[in-house]
Amino acid sequence: MPLLEEATEDFEDQEPDFTQGEDFSWQEDALCAQVGYEPFFQGKGGQGYSDAKRVCRMCPAVQACLSFALRTRQDTGCWGATSPDERLALRQSAA
Repeated sequence: MPLLEEATEDFEDQEPDFTQGEDFSWQEDALCAQVGYEPFFQGKGGQGYSDAKRVCRMCPAVQACLSFALRTRQDTGCWGATSPDERLALRQSAA
């Protein structure tokens, strides 16, 4: 077995870690940490992300949060006042 295949064999089923080396200090100012995370991960059921987006729009960390979500490909929850579909559209338009 070639060396590269042997080295990567254990990691084939794992998602890449896009958060390695990230600075998470912006989370200290994030309002979601103060109100609880539940509204930010309700999504499609119930009232969607409207409550979460209201909190995000008042949050001093909203830009850092959105930037993090885009860089690390967060595909669930409300991040930076955006839904997963909205972030996907932003990533596709930037490509």
